[in-house]
Amino acid sequence: MQTLMDTASGAFYVTTVSSTYAFDLDLMIVRRRPDVHAHEVTAMRSDGEPIALLLLDDCTVGRPMVMIVDLKLPGIPWTLRASTEVTSIEPSTVGTRARGPLS
Repeated sequence: MQTLMDTASGAFYVTTVSSTYAFDLDLMIVRRRPDVHAHEVTAMRSDGEPIALLLLDDCTVGRPMVMIVDLKLPGIPWTLRASTEVTSIEPSTVGTRARGPLS
């Protein structure tokens, strides 16, 4: 798969140069797990926790991923998140609700 859009349904793993993201597009949530072996790793607020996905603006292999999420912070309705370059997009049979590799 080369591109993932938030109009799709189901669960997907998106791997970037520095992290793996688990998306459940039916529930519109995302989890991020940084790759501890990556050259440059940036810890982000709510790593490993389910985050409300408001918009998946760009998720294409070979380009940085851009999304808008709701971190449930008082007075902040949304947060823009950009990733390192996407290296793969794979469907998942586990989903982010189950206790799987990204739980």
